[in-house]
Amino acid sequence: MESTGVRGRIQISQETADLVMAAGKAHWLKPREEAVVAKGKGSLKTYWLDPTKKRRNTKLGRTPQDISVEGKSTVEKSVASGDIAFDDKYARLIDWNVDVLLHHLARVLSNRGRNPSRGAFVTHSSEVPLVLAAVNDVAEVVALPPFDPDSSKFRRARPDVSMLQQTRADLHEYVKRIATRYRDVPFHNFEHASHVTLCANKLLNRLINSDEYGTEEELHEATFGISSDPLTHFAIVFAALIHDVDHTGLPNAQLVKDGHEVALKFNQRSVAEQNSVHLGWEILMEPRFERLRKCIYQTNVERKRFRQLVINCVLATDIADRQVDEERQLKWKRAFSPVKTAEQSGLQMQDEMNRKATVVIEQIIQVSDVAHMMQHWHIYRRWNERLFHEMHEAFSTGKVAVDPSTNWYVGVIGFFDYYLIPLAMKLKECGVFGASGYEYISYVLKNKKEWERKGRQVVQEMISLYKDAEEDEETGSSFDSEEYESDDLEYDSPGDMSSSDEEDE
Repeated sequence: MESTGVRGRIQISQETADLVMAAGKAHWLKPREEAVVAKGKGSLKTYWLDPTKKRRNTKLGRTPQDISVEGKSTVEKSVASGDIAFDDKYARLIDWNVDVLLHHLARVLSNRGRNPSRGAFVTHSSEVPLVLAAVNDVAEVVALPPFDPDSSKFRRARPDVSMLQQTRADLHEYVKRIATRYRDVPFHNFEHASHVTLCANKLLNRLINSDEYGTEEELHEATFGISSDPLTHFAIVFAALIHDVDHTGLPNAQLVKDGHEVALKFNQRSVAEQNSVHLGWEILMEPRFERLRKCIYQTNVERKRFRQLVINCVLATDIADRQVDEERQLKWKRAFSPVKTAEQSGLQMQDEMNRKATVVIEQIIQVSDVAHMMQHWHIYRRWNERLFHEMHEAFSTGKVAVDPSTNWYVGVIGFFDYYLIPLAMKLKECGVFGASGYEYISYVLKNKKEWERKGRQVVQEMISLYKDAEEDEETGSSFDSEEYESDDLEYDSPGDMSSSDEEDE
């Protein structure tokens, strides 16, 4: 290696290069164009190492659809061959998402170990992706399992360690694939998906750790069966992970107006959300994830429940479609309006529980999707700036006609009044989150008050920031968005979520 080196450069072997890439520093490497010949080793492929080289100013998630090889993007090719490199931040986010998914999937496995699946089994090796018309597949009521005293202690059981190791490897590969399909946009990116997963996981932990009920059966009834079904928990965090896959950074209305291929494909309704469901499910159906699918569901009943939950959760994040919003309000009224009826049969009571559970599950993902507005001011401020950045970028590049700065201050107040505050109130009124429901309302009201006081100044600061950025681009100066975006989100252990303010941050 020394004899074939070049003065002032560092040459490393393939083995060392593999370690460097595994450590998330692939940008330090440049393959040497010519092979070198080493005594006793023959011809070797080596690399030049430059530890001073900075990473390109992009986030993982850009899907270079304009650069394809044999019908697949270069990102997809790299993933397929296993040689894609992740920077430190995204590598950590991938690992954290895997841990959360594994935490819930381990409960699915342990519960199934004592209570084997019943019904017709799925032939996983011959599964094919269903043609998804996700809007039409949203279920009015998702049927959750009735209470089973034999499986009420699934949370304390431990599945086989070797099986968990295999499952973790499969989950890691799946999350990695999903991460690469998130685009390089300021807000709807993989970091946002991870934040939504974090918040959904925290809500689930607050739900199932309630100390207000004496028995598991009482907790089951109080949470409408959600606390007793580990597959539901897994489906929620899975949906949180995939809910914005391939988001273009443009609103649905603009995609429809432009006649975007995604809008045409999904009949101009909830097009970004349907696309995310389609891609997330399509990847899961690949032959390489057959073993993972066997862990998630075994019977057709489980498969149907999992698929319905994922579709309902992802489609629930479309908050701009007026028809969807009207249907959402009706679902809430049908589930929680205090209408007195005659004495109900056991089947009717179970159907009523399932109806309430379906609404609460959708609430969990809706709250998680906008949870940055229900947390501390500095967290809300950072995510609000990223969303403004995304919308301003779309305007400045001519993709949308409306300048977001003209109505940002008033629009945010309207969003608080007409969506966030009612959503937080429902989180309390559904009764399954105890004191946590009041915390979200408290944060929403505090942030609204703070926005009313500081919002105009914040908007002016953001306008000035992006004006300076555009001037830098014109003069050739570099503008690094990471310089003004803090990176202080802490991702806790998935099994150790408390309700402290520090962890909310």
